[in-house]
Amino acid sequence: MERNGDVLDSMGRQRNKEEWNPRILSEGKDFKNRIWHFKFKSAWLLESSCEDEVARLWKERDGDLLNRLKRVCKGLDKWFRHIKRDKNFTIQDLEHKLERLNELQPNDEVWSLLGYQFTPNVLQHDLLSWFDAMLGCRDKCKHVEILITIWGLWTSRNKLLFEGQSKRPDDVATFVRSYCLELHIIQDRMKSKLPQAIHWVAPSLPFVKINFDSHFKQEAFTAVSGVIIRDNNGHILGARSKINCHIASSFAAEAQVAINGLQLALDLGFRYVILEGDSLSVIKKLKSEKEDFSEISALIWDAKQLSRAFSLCQFRFTPRDSNKVAHAMAQEWTSSSSEGIWIDGTPESITTLAAADRKQDVPS
Repeated sequence: MERNGDVLDSMGRQRNKEEWNPRILSEGKDFKNRIWHFKFKSAWLLESSCEDEVARLWKERDGDLLNRLKRVCKGLDKWFRHIKRDKNFTIQDLEHKLERLNELQPNDEVWSLLGYQFTPNVLQHDLLSWFDAMLGCRDKCKHVEILITIWGLWTSRNKLLFEGQSKRPDDVATFVRSYCLELHIIQDRMKSKLPQAIHWVAPSLPFVKINFDSHFKQEAFTAVSGVIIRDNNGHILGARSKINCHIASSFAAEAQVAINGLQLALDLGFRYVILEGDSLSVIKKLKSEKEDFSEISALIWDAKQLSRAFSLCQFRFTPRDSNKVAHAMAQEWTSSSSEGIWIDGTPESITTLAAADRKQDVPS
């Protein structure tokens, strides 16, 4: 603290200025002209590497506090000058690329090469109006080509801006044509591989086909079975609806209905049968020669034992769409408490569905 030309030290004693400043006594009278002030610039903190640079500079130097601070400050100043120089180079490089990008205007020529005469500049028109003008009077095939052209122009500009690679307008137009052609080829291949309509297929002689399905009621632990047997002409030879009690799961319901179907075929005296259902897990277990240890293992064992009573028994999986008649059998008697076996005739709804299958039938 200064008072009347003197300085008060931390103990409150008065001292002459020159006597109080030990640096001046040791450095001489010219020290005031060479005094150094520590300055920390706020711009340094904007750089993510500032903290690491401060730590590096501090550890790099030894000595007293003032000397280390001085060296850190000078080091940071030099470090920041390098960063500014690099950033100036980057900005100049980007400006140069933008100038090249603005000079290169291939859009009109690309559109012209692809056969589009109406090509207003997107930057000078409302984007929605431009799209409306380009897409409104053209078919959907041209819509795809227009969108691919926009993508191609955008990609070529990005390559110029970020990679320094320029493309000629005819190169962009060739890319668009090739890409559109490849899309058409892929679409044609996909159309040729689309699955055909799925329908029931009649068996070949001497086989009859047993289709089965179930409707499981979890709250009552019961399952309604639907079984229908048809010959090679699609005519119904027998059908059955049965309520199965004490069924633990939907898998068990399907396995139990498979047993019902095999038993009906045996009772009617058929020797060559194909058992067909839409439960893939049950069909796989019936076809497997390995011992089953699942929750329905006992039912699978019973079904396999029944199958050995036929001269030949095959198991096949079919999608739900080609198992509609058996599914309808199970659904129709879900709300009924009665059971039924039909030999000479079946309910009208089932007969109608079977007739529709017969029209679509392609013998296997």
